[in-house]
Formats: sequence, C-alpha cells, structure tokens
Amino acid sequence: MGATLLFWGWQSELLPVAVVMALVLEAARFTTLRWEVTDEDFGRIWTLCTVVFLACALYAFTSNEGPGGFRGLFQNPTPHTTREAGTASARTAASLIRWQPMIFFLFMAAQAYSARQGVPLETISLIMGVRWKRAQRPGKPPTPKRIFDIAFIYFALCLFAASIHPGANSNYFWGLCALLAWALWALRSPRFHPAAWLMTLAAAVALGYGGQRGVGYVQRYIETLNPEWFTRFSGARFDADRSRTSLGRIGRLKGSAAIAVRLETHPGNAPPAYLREASYRAFKNQTWFSGAVRGGYRNSSDETNRGQFTAAREFAGPRAERPGFRGPREERDRAGFRGGYDQTNRTSFENVLEDTNRNVWVLEPGKATPAAVSIGCYLPGGTALLPLPTGCGRLEKLSAYMVQKNPLGAVMAEGPRVVVFDALYGPGSTIDTPAEQPEDSYVPELEQAALEQVITELDLRGKSRAVVLRKIDEFFSEKFTYSTWQFERWSRDSETPLTRFLVRKRTGHCEFFATATVLLLRQLGIPARYAVGFAVHEKTGDRKYVVRERDAHAWCLVWNEEKRLWQDFDTTPGIWVPTEMARASVFQAVSDLWQDLVFQLSKVRWGQTSLRKYLLLGSLPILAVFFIQVVFRRRKRHQALAGQRTARTDWPGLDSEFYALEKPLSRTAVPRPAGETFHVWVERCLAAPELAGLKAPLATALQLHYKYRFDPQGLTPADRDRLRDQTRLCLDRLTKGSAR
Repeated sequence: MGATLLFWGWQSELLPVAVVMALVLEAARFTTLRWEVTDEDFGRIWTLCTVVFLACALYAFTSNEGPGGFRGLFQNPTPHTTREAGTASARTAASLIRWQPMIFFLFMAAQAYSARQGVPLETISLIMGVRWKRAQRPGKPPTPKRIFDIAFIYFALCLFAASIHPGANSNYFWGLCALLAWALWALRSPRFHPAAWLMTLAAAVALGYGGQRGVGYVQRYIETLNPEWFTRFSGARFDADRSRTSLGRIGRLKGSAAIAVRLETHPGNAPPAYLREASYRAFKNQTWFSGAVRGGYRNSSDETNRGQFTAAREFAGPRAERPGFRGPREERDRAGFRGGYDQTNRTSFENVLEDTNRNVWVLEPGKATPAAVSIGCYLPGGTALLPLPTGCGRLEKLSAYMVQKNPLGAVMAEGPRVVVFDALYGPGSTIDTPAEQPEDSYVPELEQAALEQVITELDLRGKSRAVVLRKIDEFFSEKFTYSTWQFERWSRDSETPLTRFLVRKRTGHCEFFATATVLLLRQLGIPARYAVGFAVHEKTGDRKYVVRERDAHAWCLVWNEEKRLWQDFDTTPGIWVPTEMARASVFQAVSDLWQDLVFQLSKVRWGQTSLRKYLLLGSLPILAVFFIQVVFRRRKRHQALAGQRTARTDWPGLDSEFYALEKPLSRTAVPRPAGETFHVWVERCLAAPELAGLKAPLATALQLHYKYRFDPQGLTPADRDRLRDQTRLCLDRLTKGSAR
C-alpha cells in the first residue's frame, strides 16, 4: 500500500502528500496502537469523506470552466458549445479521479488503526444499512453485520487515480504491472506452478501494452483541449475586424435575455448611455470592416491607422517569459485582430510596455475622467473586447495579462474568463484616431442613389452640420418605425436592403438606422463611423444596472471638426428599448438568479473577489469539528455509558453476587486478564491444585450467573437464592483457606 501511494504521488505530481500518507498507513504495521472504532465512528468518517468528495467535485467543476461551458451550451446550443461543455466535464472528471486517494484516505486510515481491521458493509452501503435496520426485530437476537477489508479497494483506487498523469511515457503502465504482480503474488492459486502464473501474467501485460498506448493518446488529447478554441466561433461577442449585419435577412431577429455586462455606478455618477466595444469604417456586402477592403478604394499608406492594436500596459513581465507565450503574429492571428482585410497590407503587432501601477491601464494619458463606473463581464476564451463608456481614459482594478487598443477605439483584454474593473471616463477626446483617412468618407456606389434621394427630400445640401444632424434625427424618428421583423426580399437588382429601407419600407432595426446614418453623413462630406456595443437602460438596484445580449446596439459616430473629436449620434427610434423588453420571458427572474449565482462563482474561480482566499481557511474549522467528532467523541460516549451503569441497577445481572469472587480468586489462584471471559478464566482457576475444593460450588455459581445475566427468562426465586448461597460458600472457603 505504501509503494502504491508513492507511485500515485509520483504519477500525479503530488509526491509530498503521498509520502505522508504512505508513512501513516505503513506505520500501522509496526505499532500496536489501535482504537475501538465503532460502527457509528465509521459512519461519521464516511460522511466526512462524502462531504469532502462533493466539495472537491464543485471546486474541480468551477476550476475547469464548467459554469462557462454549460452556460454557453444552454444559451446557444451549437456544436462548438456542446464540445466546450463536454471538454469541461472531462477535465472535471479527470481532476476528481486524481484526488480520490486523498479524499478517502481518512477512511482507509481508520481501518488500518481500528481493532477490527475491517469496515462494516452497512456503513458505506445505504441499501445494506436500510436492510440491516429492517432485519432487527424486537425480542430477537441482532443480525450480525458483515465486515470486509477495504485495503484492496483502496489499492485499486490509487492505481486508477494514478492513471490521470501528464506524462507522455510508459512509466505508468510498467508501474501498474509491477504493483499488480506484487499484490496478486500472495493470492495466486497453489494448483499451478509459479512459472505458469508468471507466463500468464506476462501474456496479460503484453496484450495490455497496446491498449495502454491508445488510451494514453486519448487521455492526453482530452487534457490538451482548450475551450477557448471554440468560444471564439460562437459569435456571442463583437469582433474588432468586422461586423456582419442582418440587413436583408428574412425573419425575426431574436435577442437573448442572457446578462452580458453588469454595471454599478459610483456615488454621484449617472450610468453611461452606451458601452462601445468596436467601431468600423468600410461597408461592403452588408458587412462593416475596420480597415480597407478590396473592390472599394485604395488602402491608405499610413498603415498605423488600419485596425492595428497597441498594448496599453502589461504588468506580468516580458511576454516571452510567461507560460503559453506566442509571437506577435501568432498572438494577433489567434485573437482574431487583423489590421484590415486587404491581406497584402496587413500590419504587424506592436507591444509597448508602460510603467504604471498594478492593475491600472492608461488608455489616454492626461485625460480628465470625473465619472467612474464598475463593470463586470466575461472574457470568452480569455480574450475579448471590453465594453467601455464613451470617453474612457483609464481602467483600474483590471487584473488582465495584457490590454490592447486599436485606432478605432476598441480595447481588447487578455486575462481571466471573468473581469470586474472600474472604467474612468469623461467628456472630450476619445482614443479613436481623427477622421483623416479616406475610409471615413467612403460610400459604396450601390447606395449613393438612395442616399441622394433622401438628401434631396430633406434639402440637406449646403446646410450646416448642426442642421444636418437635427434633420436626419427628425427624419428617422418621424417617418420610420423600429422592427426586428423583416419579411420581404428586394426584388430589383439595383435595390439593396439599405435602399429598400430608406426609400420604400422605412422600417428596420438598429443596424439599418446606424448604417443609413453613417452613409448619409458621408454622402454630405461629414466623416462618420459605425459603432457597436450595448445600450444601458435596465436598472436592478440603487446604483446597479444589467446589460443583456438583446441590448446589443449599433449607432453612428460623427466627427466634430471644430472640437476635433468623435461624438455619439443614435438615430434609432427610442421605441426599440420597450420593444425589446416586451419580449422578455415570464421566467426571466428565475434565469437572472441562476446567472447571478454562476457569475458570483465565476468571480471566486477567477480571483475577482477577496472571498476566494478565505474559502480554504474557512473550511479548516469545519474539518476540525468533524475530526473532533470522530476521534474524541468516543471518550465522551464511554463516560456516558459508565455513568449510566452507575446510575442504573435494574439491568439484569448487574447485581449478581458472582462479581464479588473476582478479586479473591485473582489473589488466590490466577489473575483475570482484561477482556477474558468468566468461563475461560474459571476453567484456568479450577486447574489450580489449591482450588480443587471449589470445583462444584464455583461451577454452579458460574452457570447461575450466566443464566441470570444473559437468559431473557432470568432466574426463578429459588435459583436466585441458590446463586447467593453458592457464591457465599466459595467466599467463605477462600477466606478460611479451605478451598482444597
């Protein structure tokens, strides 16, 4: 058993723990120290091991991204989310199997140091325990409990747990063969020659070697799976490179009620109206791009302004020294942040290290940020865009590995799957680059006719910027309606979905309004960009707000040449908010409670709360109480039983006069050892020559005492008097020395 524990610790990389466990178990072979562990004690120890098992299962589930994996499966059941949930389950099971020897070690140690050297089967089997209790009938002798040795079960458990190991060699297989041969050698059949037994074992080893290699490959494949590979394809968050709109799509757009972002405003601050994740410049084939696209216009020669991300700060040290580091190009391609979609002009990744305080990321140095809001959100796959208020210049309490920003105002964070941070923002400049690129004024040719028709209808040519913005806002709010239902395809080749929206249907969702507004302003010579993110409107507490996935929104960024900054310009009718909220499920409150629980557990898992470091310390008193209950309660029980014996004299046989013979017989003949029955002891006493005269009265007194003590019928009054007389006769002879 000791060698098996050491083997498990070596394979599982828990060797220090295994050494201690092996020493404790093997010490039982060299010491006579034993405890009378009762059935109740075994039951309490088994309950403690069960509680530890459940706690370890919960910890393993949260540590292996189980809540995030199943959250994605329930909210968006796709092949990718299904595989992600399956991977999380497999990794959880692997961790739990690896910890089994530690979880059930106390139960094994209790058997090793118990006087019975076995465990009642009814203790660990609920069914057997119920059957045993039902078998007890009043007035009938109790049904004996079955005792069995759990050493072989624990031995097999240790070998099974050792199979979860990171090594890519055959050490586990050969160690398993050696330990099994060692354990089975003493149990081999004596009918066969040892050589035949060894040959059979060798054949089994040879046949199992091939299967072991295949199982090892599968196990290593499961361990190396990373759910973030699949999270990036779920489409649940925005992409900094492109935003594929639903323009022209038939049917109803379905928004999820899942909570994407949680906000808490600081005292005295109002919540931001929008949380922007990304903005785009080029529109083609119903898709917005961050940089230039083929077939539209020539790319700018200034490649530093084409979707390139630069690091705002990185506190974890040089990236080449961190585990899992990838080179700049590989890092960029993995995260999906490419400069543009003209692959011939794709820019390189540049990381700039800044000396700032820990967990503080400066996006715009020198900017005044009088307002602040606390934001909590998920980072799918560990890398995602941050939803930030307009004018954000500083991030605090953000425990990310790296934060990057691009010239279009998008901020990408790489870190734990859940982050909670403070965003400091204020009016004025933003991290977006000025409108100095041709992409900010480009209009596709297919949309220009419809745009000119609207411009003529509103008489916008030659008007000031303020008048243009006011008339466009009034135009969309008075003559358009909001709808998530699109039911007609465009019939003419020259009619695009946007043309049909502007000229004929005049109903649509936010993507229609934002795209039309951006292109209208560009057609008038005013630079504009397409922005995506979330609208903040649902209040859940005093200063708390939630942003759901159905609150995803698109709006326009318009360039203010006078102030040299970008400003939000949303022309979507305000009715869109109550329209989306009207589609809420009647079970939304229950769903919100579940999502809050998952989010709080995720915060603990990813270290976004101070509670995590106190969990282990908080569990120590509970384990100590269990230990005291198991080990030291026995003494209290024995004291209570002794008190009951002292207090009660009505139990049959406790007042038997035969007990008075024990001390005189021990002094005269043979002392009675502890635990020896009266029957065996009296037989040894009668073998002594000096007690030959007491053979008849002493045997009679012993027989009557046993009947008085254990026979349910008890003694008749005559037999009771006879027990007194025979005992008194023996005492008189012992006192007078005439026992011969």
